[in-house]
Amino acid sequence: MHFIYFGLIISSILGLVELDASTDDPIPDNVLSIWSNRMGSELNALSEMMTRRNKVLESFKEARVEPLQGTKLAEEIAKDLKQMMDAKMKAIERIMDTAQSAAKEFMDKGGKIPDDYKYYNSKHLVEPGTLAVDPLLQVRDEPKEVDPDKQEPPDPRMEMQLEPNRHFNGVYVNTTLSAVHVPTNIYDRSENVLPAIVWSEKLEPIFRDNYLRDPSMSWQYFGSSSGFMRHYPAKRWETDHVDLYDCRTRSWYVEAATSPKDVLILVDNSGSMTGERKEIARHVVTNILDTLGSNDFVNILSFINITKEVVPCFNRTLIQASLANVRELKIGMEKMEPAKNIANFKVALEDAFHILRNHYNSNRGSQCNQAIMLITDGVPYNYQEIFQKYNWVDYPKVAVRMFTYLIGREASEVREVKWMACANRGYYVHLSTTAEVQEQVLQYVPVMARPMVLQRTQHPIIWTPVYADITDPRMTDWLWELNEREEQRERSLLFRRHKEEQDKKYVIRQKKIKDSDSDLQKYRLMTSVAIPVYDTRDRAKVQTGGPCKPVDPNCKEPVETKVAYLLGVAGTDIPIEDIVQLTRPHVLGVNAYAFIVTNNGYVLMHPDLRPVFQGILKPSYNSVDMTDVEIVDDDSRARNFSAELIRLRDAIVNQKKNQKTLKVKYHLDNLRRAVTGKRQYFYHPIEGTPFTLVLALPGHSDLHYKVSAEKEIKRLLSVTKYKSNAALNYFEGNDWSIHPDWNYCKYYYNDDPALNKKHDFGSPEEELVHFINRTGWPGWKWPSKPTDLRTNNSSSSKSDKSESEKGHDLWRESYFCDRSLFLSLVFDAAATAWFNDSVWSSVGVIEEKKNDFMQRFGPVTVFVATRSGLTRWQDFPSTDNERATHRSFGKENRRAIDEVWYKRAVDQHAISADSYVYSVPFEADMEEDDRRDIVVTATRAVFIETRGKKAPAAVIGVQLKHSALQSLFVNITYTCKDCKITCSSDDVKCYAIDNNGYVVFSEEVRDTGKFFGELYGGVMERLVDEGIFRRIKMFDYQSVCFRLAKCGEGNLSSKLESPLVWLGWLFNWLIGHVALLLTQMNMQWVGTLASFYTTDEMTDYPEYGAESECDDEAGGGEGGDRKQDNTLYANAIINRTRPRPCDKEVDLYTLDQKQHHKLSLKLMPPSRQAKPCDRPFKIDMIPNSNLVLIVVNRMCMMDAPALSITQNEVNYRATHNMTLACFKTRENNLSRKWPQPCIKDHPEEVNITELCGDGCSIRPNYWMAALILASYIVNTFL
Repeated sequence: MHFIYFGLIISSILGLVELDASTDDPIPDNVLSIWSNRMGSELNALSEMMTRRNKVLESFKEARVEPLQGTKLAEEIAKDLKQMMDAKMKAIERIMDTAQSAAKEFMDKGGKIPDDYKYYNSKHLVEPGTLAVDPLLQVRDEPKEVDPDKQEPPDPRMEMQLEPNRHFNGVYVNTTLSAVHVPTNIYDRSENVLPAIVWSEKLEPIFRDNYLRDPSMSWQYFGSSSGFMRHYPAKRWETDHVDLYDCRTRSWYVEAATSPKDVLILVDNSGSMTGERKEIARHVVTNILDTLGSNDFVNILSFINITKEVVPCFNRTLIQASLANVRELKIGMEKMEPAKNIANFKVALEDAFHILRNHYNSNRGSQCNQAIMLITDGVPYNYQEIFQKYNWVDYPKVAVRMFTYLIGREASEVREVKWMACANRGYYVHLSTTAEVQEQVLQYVPVMARPMVLQRTQHPIIWTPVYADITDPRMTDWLWELNEREEQRERSLLFRRHKEEQDKKYVIRQKKIKDSDSDLQKYRLMTSVAIPVYDTRDRAKVQTGGPCKPVDPNCKEPVETKVAYLLGVAGTDIPIEDIVQLTRPHVLGVNAYAFIVTNNGYVLMHPDLRPVFQGILKPSYNSVDMTDVEIVDDDSRARNFSAELIRLRDAIVNQKKNQKTLKVKYHLDNLRRAVTGKRQYFYHPIEGTPFTLVLALPGHSDLHYKVSAEKEIKRLLSVTKYKSNAALNYFEGNDWSIHPDWNYCKYYYNDDPALNKKHDFGSPEEELVHFINRTGWPGWKWPSKPTDLRTNNSSSSKSDKSESEKGHDLWRESYFCDRSLFLSLVFDAAATAWFNDSVWSSVGVIEEKKNDFMQRFGPVTVFVATRSGLTRWQDFPSTDNERATHRSFGKENRRAIDEVWYKRAVDQHAISADSYVYSVPFEADMEEDDRRDIVVTATRAVFIETRGKKAPAAVIGVQLKHSALQSLFVNITYTCKDCKITCSSDDVKCYAIDNNGYVVFSEEVRDTGKFFGELYGGVMERLVDEGIFRRIKMFDYQSVCFRLAKCGEGNLSSKLESPLVWLGWLFNWLIGHVALLLTQMNMQWVGTLASFYTTDEMTDYPEYGAESECDDEAGGGEGGDRKQDNTLYANAIINRTRPRPCDKEVDLYTLDQKQHHKLSLKLMPPSRQAKPCDRPFKIDMIPNSNLVLIVVNRMCMMDAPALSITQNEVNYRATHNMTLACFKTRENNLSRKWPQPCIKDHPEEVNITELCGDGCSIRPNYWMAALILASYIVNTFL
C-alpha cells in the first residue's frame, strides 16, 4: 500500500504543474479529459487506500455464492407466516371459548356482585404503597351522612407493580394480571357493564397460558359489547390528550362483530332539521362512519324533494369505507346545503333501495349485509308499501335492514319511525343530545351480529388492515392544529427578535422533522386478528321500554324472550415488525424486500409505507394500495396504471401463486433520487388469512444470487485455549454495530431465573455479546421458534426442582436464535476483525506524515458494512475540538444493507464495477453552520464470485472533508498552460455533479448539495435532450396537502347572525390587528397573541401555509413550497390548515452512464427550438466514480428557467374536474376479493320481537302547551 500513498503525494504535486494546450478552443477537449482523469484517479486512489478494499476482498475468499430461488423462498416464508398466524388464531379461539362458558356460568348462577367489588381499572392503577399514605383515605372527624338507597362506589384506584418490558415496546406492564379500560362516556358500575367485568376475570389464566404457549404473543384483549376492554398484560392507560378510545369503534371489533356490509345513510334536510338537530345529525353520521372498515361500503344522501349525495361525485353508488373516503364524506356533511322545505321520504327510500339493489346485482360492494340508516326528526307515516315492494319480496327474509335515528327533544312521531326499524330487522334510537350519540349509534352493531350469534357454531375470524396501536385516527386534525399553534409561537418569537436570518434555519429544522423516521417510533404499526364471542343463551329476561326509575307507573316488567346477544370480540395484535422478521430480510439481501397485500389490495407491510407526517398519522395511512408503492417505469401520467401492473395486482389479491417481472422505478433519499430497473415478483398466499406474500427481487434475469458463509461456534470452542468464547475476540471495542431491527438471538421474556437477573440489555450489541458468551455454556443448542413452549422448550437444564417448577423456569429461560444469521455474522466479524487496526500502519503512512496527510485529504471515517448487518468503522478526529463535536458514523448508520449508501453502491456495481459512489448532504438539509463540516461519503460494493456468479458481500466506504476535496478539485481545474481560460476565469464555472444531478464539488461551497438544474436549467435540459441524463417523473401517492381550516367547515345555517355575532367578528379582527402591530414593535409580552387571532387576510408562511382557494386541489403540501406574500408580517403569521391526502409528482434525473464517452457540446442541437442564448458547456465523465465534470460558460446573461425538483400536487380538479377521492373512485376501480364467510340472515331472527330499540320516554310538556295556548289567546283576542 506504500506506493498508493506516494502516488497520491506525487499526483497532488503534479496537479500544480501547468498543462500545455496550444489550441484555439478556450478549454480543449484533451484538457477537460486530463482534468476528469486526474480527479478520478486521485479520488479512486485515496478511496482505495483508506478503505483497504483489496484486503476486504481477500477476507471473504472463503465465502461462496449460491442461487436464491425466489419461488421456493416465497413458499417457505409464507409457511412460516402461516404457522405464526395459526398460533394467534388458536389463541383467540381459546379466549372465545372461555369467555362464552364464563358468561353462561355467571348468568346461570344469578349474576350477583358484591357491593364492594373492585377490579384493576387501567386508568386508576397506582404504584404500590401509594394508597397507604394517601391523606384522602384517612378517617374523617365528621362522619358523612349516608343515603341507604344510594351505595357509594368503592375507590377505583388499586395498586399494581408495573415493570418495563421490551417485548411490549418498553411499556410498563404486569404480565401476571390483566386490567380493564372503560371509555370516558361509560359508567363502569352500570348494570350492563359491571357483570361482564366480573365474569371476564376468568380470561386472565387464558391470557397467561397463551403467553406461555407462544411467547411472541403481543397484547391480548376482550372487547365487550358494553364498551369496556380487558387487556393483557395489565398496564396503566395513559394518553397525552383526551381519551377517545372505545374498543367498539376499532376495526378489529366492528369487522369481527358483523359480516361486511353496504350502508346507505339518509339524512333528512328539511326545514325543521336546523340548529341543534342538524348538529346531532352530523354527530350521528360521523359516529356511523367511524364504525366502518375497509370491507364495508357506504354513501350519504341528503334529501328534501330529491336525494343528493353529500359528495356529488359519489353519484348513485357506494364507495369503500377507507379512511380517505370516510374523510371525504365527513367534509361533505360539513358542506351540506341549508335545511329548507318539507322532506319527501318516499323518494328517499325508493332511491336508497334502488342504489343498494343495483350495487348488489352488479357484484359490487360487500356482497353481504345491506342497511339503510335514516336520520330524521319525524316521519308522517310508515311507508309500508315501499318496504313491501322492495324489502319483503322473500319475507320473512329481509334484504335490507332499517336503522332509524329520531332527532330532537320534542319529537313526538315515534311510533312510525320505530315501526320502520322493527319491521325491517333493524333498531330504533331516539337522540336528544350530542352526548348520547356515540353510545346509541353503536347499538346497530349487535343487531347486525344476530345472524352470527343465532347460528352459534361458526365464529368467523377476521384480520384487520395495518393500523397504529391505540392512536385514534380522528385525532389527526386536532394534533395538526396543536402543531400549528406551536409553529406559530416559534415563528412569532423569531420575528419579534428581528432574527429573520433564522427563517431558513427554521424551515430546515421542520424539513428534518418531516423526513425523520423517528416520528414513527411513537406509533407501533400492527395488524389484529379477532373473533366474535356469543351469548350462548337462547332466551333471557329483557327490559323493554327503557330503563325504569324507582317509581314509574309506565315501567314494564322484564319479559322472557328470544335473544341473540353479542358478548363482544376477542383478539390479539401482531406487530408489523414481527412479521418483517419472518420475511428473512437478511436472506433477501440488498435492494430486495418482501411485502404483504390484503384482500382489498392494500399493503399490510411495505418498505415504502410511510404512515407518519411530522409526527402525526396521515389521513389515509392504512389504505395504501399496492399500485401506490409499486410504480411501473412507463412514463404514464399519475394513476394511469399499466395493464401489466393491474394483472399482477389481480393475481395477488386473488391469492394466486406465480411470478412476474416488471420494469419499475423507485425512489431513495425521500424522493430526491430516482432509480429504474427490473424487479421480479414472487407471490404466494398465506393460507387461512386474507393476505398474500410478495417477494420483490432485483435483477435483469430470472436468477438471483446470495453470499453464503458461516463460522461454526462449536468449532471455535473446540480450538480455543481460553475459558471465554473465542468468538468474542471478533467483537472487541465499541467501533462496531449490528442491524438494530434484526433478531440474531433474543429472549422471549424479561427475567431469567437461572441467572437470577432480568434480561435488560442496553443495546442490541450488548445482547449479542451475551448470547455469544452463552454459546459456550454446557447444554447449549440452537433453538427453533416454538409453537408451544410447554411441550417444546428451547433450552434444558438439570435440577432437583419439581416438574412444574422446571417447566416455569424453562418457560422463562426460553429464547430464539436465527442460526444462519448468527453464524453469518460471526463469519463476517472474523473476516473483518482486522478492520479496526490502524489505517496508517496498513497504508504505510508514518506518524510524522499523518498530520500532513490528514490536512491534505481530510479523512473523517472509514467503514465497512456486511450482508449480515455488521458495521465497523474507524474515526479520524484531527483535533480535540473535533473529538468533542464529532458525530459517530456508527450511531447514525447502523442498518447496513438498508442504508441508502449501501443500496447505491450495489446499484452502481451493475453500471460500473470499478467505481465509487460519491455523495454529499442535500443543500436543503444543511444549515449555514453545517457547511463548515460537510463530508463527502464514498462507497463501493465488494462482490464475491463463484464460478462466474456474483453477489455482494459488503460495502466499504470512507468519509472525507469536503473542504479538502474541494481544494483538490480547484487545484486541478485551475491549471492549464496556454489555455485561454481555466475554471479560475470569470467566464466559466466548473462543477462535479453526481449521477442524480446534485452538485458535489464546485468553486463555491454554497452550491454544494444543490440540484444542478436549479443553477443552470438550460444546461440540464440539454443534457436530457442529448440522452446523457434521463428525466424520470416520480409520483408520491401517500402525500399530504392542506386546505384552510375554515374551508369546508360547513355553512352557518345553524347559527343566528345576530348583532352579537357581528360584534364578535369585529372584536376578533380588532384584537388580531392590534397583536400584529405590537408584534412588529417588538413588544415581547404579546408576541404569541397572533397564534390565536389570525384572519384569512394574513399570509401564510411559505413552507406550511394553506391553499389560496378552499376547493382548489393545487396548493402546498408535504415538502412543497407555498406562495409567499411580501407583506411586513408574512414571515410571522401562518394560516390554520387541515391536512388531507393528495398525490404529488416530481421530475427527478438520473445519469445514463452508458453515455460516458467523451462529449463536447457547444452548440444547441438542431432538434431544439432556438432561444436567445443557448449557453455553451463541456462535459466529461470522471472515471471510477458516479461523477460528471461540467464546465459552463457564464457570459450568457439570458438563460432558460431553472428546473425544480420540488414536489407539486397532481391537480385532478384541473384535468378531470374532480378531487382525488372522486378520481380514485371513478377512474381507479380496482378489484378486490370478498372476505368469507358472509352470515347475514338466520330463520330464527324473526322470533326476536322485543329488541328493536328504545328511546327517551315521550311525555307531554305542559309548560310548552301552556305557552302555545297563551300565544293563541293573545293573537286571537288581543
